Amino acid sequence: MAGDGPWDLADAMTIWAVPGLVDDPAHPALGSVAVVTVIPSMTVHTRDDYPDADVVDMIASGLLARGFALLGGPEVHQLLELPVLSDSRAELRERDARLRITDGDSALYEGGLGQAPAGWAAAARRRGRLVVLVSAAVEPHATDRAARVAQACAAGAVVAAQVEVAG
Repeated sequence: MAGDGPWDLADAMTIWAVPGLVDDPAHPALGSVAVVTVIPSMTVHTRDDYPDADVVDMIASGLLARGFALLGGPEVHQLLELPVLSDSRAELRERDARLRITDGDSALYEGGLGQAPAGWAAAARRRGRLVVLVSAAVEPHATDRAARVAQACAAGAVVAAQVEVAG
């Protein structure tokens, strides 16, 4: 903690946004689904004061209250069934690889993107939606990120939703 003022969580937290494309080889007509995995660098947990009480991820809980859903697996059909957040928008700025996801008056994410695969922004614009996955259980720099997302889904550690793409 720097200085003598209260500790600011926002100063201590990093959030990565990692873009990806998901395809279904059995149904190529569906096309690629643009996904961004948002990974907070820390989590906040709580639980009741009785033995064997479940631990609750406060970030995931807050997003569930905003309309996100638990994601059971990262397959295309599951991504397309996610709820669409009616008051949220994603703004893509390809020229400087920036993304802004707003929810009403607040920003759910605003910052840079990792290296997007070819066709990522075009897939988001074609569908008019971006799938947003949020999980602290995924390593942002992992080379096997798809496998890690699948593992996190199996563990119940991914919340997700679809947001409209602005413009």
